[in-house]
Amino acid sequence: DGTPFAVGTPILLGHSPARKKLVLNILVDALPWNVVREHFAAWMPSIARFFARGTIFDQHFSTSEYTYPALPAIETGRYAHHTQLFQADASHELSRAFLTLGECMKDLGYYTAAPILTTDSIYNGTMRGYDRLISKPGGDGLHAYHGVHNALTQMRAFAECDQFIFLHVEDAHPSTTARWQVPLETQVSLRLADRLDDTDDDTPSVDRVNSRLHLEAVLEGMRRADRSLGELFAYIEENYAEDEYVVQLYSDHGAAVFGEVVDYVSENL
Repeated sequence: DGTPFAVGTPILLGHSPARKKLVLNILVDALPWNVVREHFAAWMPSIARFFARGTIFDQHFSTSEYTYPALPAIETGRYAHHTQLFQADASHELSRAFLTLGECMKDLGYYTAAPILTTDSIYNGTMRGYDRLISKPGGDGLHAYHGVHNALTQMRAFAECDQFIFLHVEDAHPSTTARWQVPLETQVSLRLADRLDDTDDDTPSVDRVNSRLHLEAVLEGMRRADRSLGELFAYIEENYAEDEYVVQLYSDHGAAVFGEVVDYVSENL
């Protein structure tokens, strides 16, 4: 009748044999593999069990010591000196000459979604190509239990689509006690001297070395991420055939708390 109406971007339904039903990328922010590798099954048993049937890259390194430059490198395959993304306070949008992983997967026909992520990677263009983004700026971090809830909701709601999902969790990330509380288990299990060993709450995580409080908080964060991701892996195994999905889990950098001195190019970072 001539009345205007709004039409959103079409969502492609149906499965193509050229695609997987699910491609899931999980970024466990600040997971220090150089420390975890010797304790993988003990500290993160659910993740270790799931990937025991896959491939673990043991000589695989990040190009940067913190997330802002590291994530664009992961999503584009380009070094930081190519993307020129290094400092959020003096930055720009990623060059359109560099295709992001989201753009590539969308071109292949996937429904692309990031059910939990930080806002930084949106503003600089790293998350171009995603149909759906659920961001969580600052606050108390990107908890795995919240991300898994959002991911399962996404997977079930759009089950008719071939999906590419990016999940960003920060449970294992050391931070300042001024911004985030360390886990309760960590607070009550340490001696008072260890609990109060960090008087400078504003020290960046890349400079916070040899800290018993924050080291124990990272270890507890690993356990929390493992418990939550175990629920996600169980759902995948129950609802997808082995040839219907690809799951990748990786980190963007390490954790300085396992070192003795500040060294931005150390194995710890």
